[in-house]
Amino acid sequence: MSIARGILKGFLKQGLESRAKSDELYADMVKDVGIEFKKTSQLFQQEEKDTKKRFDIIFSAKGTPAALYASYNGLTTSDVGMNLILDADKNNPGFLDSIKDFDFQGYDYNTAKSSRLTNFKTQNKNAIDVLSKHQIGPNVGNLYLKPIKPKEEVVRPEGEIVRPELDLPKLSEFKVGTSIRDYSAKTDLQLLRILTSNFKDNIRDPDLGGFENITKNNPYLLEGYQDAKDLGYAGSDIDYAREKYIKVNMAKPSININYTADYEVFIQKAKERDLLAGKISKEIDLSEQIPVSGKEKTEAFVFGDYGKYKNILHTEKINEINISLSNGISKILADTSLNEDQKNAAIQTLKIAAADAKKKLGPIPEKSKKSSGTSIPFLN
Repeated sequence: MSIARGILKGFLKQGLESRAKSDELYADMVKDVGIEFKKTSQLFQQEEKDTKKRFDIIFSAKGTPAALYASYNGLTTSDVGMNLILDADKNNPGFLDSIKDFDFQGYDYNTAKSSRLTNFKTQNKNAIDVLSKHQIGPNVGNLYLKPIKPKEEVVRPEGEIVRPELDLPKLSEFKVGTSIRDYSAKTDLQLLRILTSNFKDNIRDPDLGGFENITKNNPYLLEGYQDAKDLGYAGSDIDYAREKYIKVNMAKPSININYTADYEVFIQKAKERDLLAGKISKEIDLSEQIPVSGKEKTEAFVFGDYGKYKNILHTEKINEINISLSNGISKILADTSLNEDQKNAAIQTLKIAAADAKKKLGPIPEKSKKSSGTSIPFLN
């Protein structure tokens, strides 16, 4: 028995020594956590003091709305941000006037302060829990934060002060001496890709309704589409909406870029085409296109109105010449491999070809009386 007791005492002694070493290591760890947390919390407190100082400077120089705007948008966390507001009269004329009567819905400096404190506590929760559990007294970790805790947070049982969602104007939308510039693929391609992606995710996304989302919630994106289509625009309604979305967003004051949409390029060329085709048609005495009714043509044939039928056939041939002339001009104008002289020469060739086709067609047939006999005019 004495041997067994000795072995048991040996195990107990070894276990107690191991536990003591473990407790010592844990105590050292808690001590290290406390030291690091104290440094972190002191740094946080200094940043809060600097933030409050910047807020007060803006408040004194530009008034309450400017200070609240800076706080809400995180501009009080750095000198650079503070100077953006202090220099707004010079660099962003009209901006401060735009927010002087803005309703901040109860938002004040302590709202942002409470939010930052909550974020800090969340990020350092493990350290605070360790210190609260193992240091003298409860919640000792929070003691480091008491000097910066807003009074409102202490008295309100729900904790963090709620930050309202505010639709504030953007400082960047108020610029001085900035004129709109044309889009450059060399410098603006990344922006184009971003806007294209935004259109796909936020406008065209099937989960948002796809095309219905455009017609219902963004109908402005399709304004002018039918007119472009009538001129011959080959892009789809989605293509047109995407191009307009990009154009509208690039034109915003914060970007200030003039983007030429593909449908604008087409419309401009269509107008050039129509003007040129109209001019040539007048020069060669080619009448304008006249809509032909299929029903009218069929009835003229079936009921033996041969003169009217021949007249309709002649009109269709004239329309074919007009269409060929118009399409030919479009191709020539769009051909980037041709210089201006070559384009003019090609158009002149088209003009001669159209005049020859009209000459071969002859004059408009005179309408004759209805033929008698069979209803098939060609058998009479």
